[in-house]
Amino acid sequence: MSSDHPGARRAAGNLYLVARAEWPEYSEMRVRSSSLSLLQESVMESVAAPNSRDRSKSFLLTVGIAFACAVGLVICIGVAFYRSLSNVEETARRVYHSHEMISSLESLLSHMIDIETGQRGFALTGAEQFLDPYHSGLDMVGQDRHAILENLARDDKDKHTMPQFLQLEALIDKKIRFVQEIIAMRRGYGLQAVAGNLELLDRSRQAMEEVRAAVKAMQEEEEQRLGMRVDESERSMQDVFAWALTGILATVLVLAWVFHVIRQETVRRRTAQAALEQARAGLE
Repeated sequence: MSSDHPGARRAAGNLYLVARAEWPEYSEMRVRSSSLSLLQESVMESVAAPNSRDRSKSFLLTVGIAFACAVGLVICIGVAFYRSLSNVEETARRVYHSHEMISSLESLLSHMIDIETGQRGFALTGAEQFLDPYHSGLDMVGQDRHAILENLARDDKDKHTMPQFLQLEALIDKKIRFVQEIIAMRRGYGLQAVAGNLELLDRSRQAMEEVRAAVKAMQEEEEQRLGMRVDESERSMQDVFAWALTGILATVLVLAWVFHVIRQETVRRRTAQAALEQARAGLE
């Protein structure tokens, strides 16, 4: 062991020579024992230093890995959380779209009834003021049809509903033509002519029933789609809360692990320091 530390060996030798020259009454064995103690202390310190450096590097590496894992985990959870939140926004938009579609269809049917009501009032009385619901209904039906068309264009998943809407528009146009024919007949030929044309009145009635059926079919389909979208929205909200909770728990666990590693290293250093101080006290 002494051959690996020449400095310590020379120091021990010098101490031995000085002791023999200055204090000849000390036995040679005691001087040699002191020299050997000094040599052992020097060797212990020189050996402990590399081990301490290695442990410090290992500790710093462990802490670095822990923080890197924490950052990576937070990033992954953040991405998943953002995607879930985006899905919530998308499903909320679709739910709103479905409510708009249902409301527009209800408004369309209500205004078609106004058109028919105005036609009936005018056919019975011949008074122009009874056509007010007819004129206002025509304007509002145009707005309702435009609103429904815009809703269908905004939602890609409603493209399959477009053929139904085009069929509904054809039925609406047919009903309006019958209404206009009845109004023109009342103006030109009077009430008796209208009352005697049962075929025209029946065809107008059937056209209105077809409009009602088409609107009802679209409403039922949209309500079914609305229920699915509400369920999807609820699941998306649950995913958001789940990812948020997962992120909190994961972060707490990683921080707890880092704290545990730091605490273990602190305890180890304190223990090593106490052992070193005890060894030095024993050598003194």
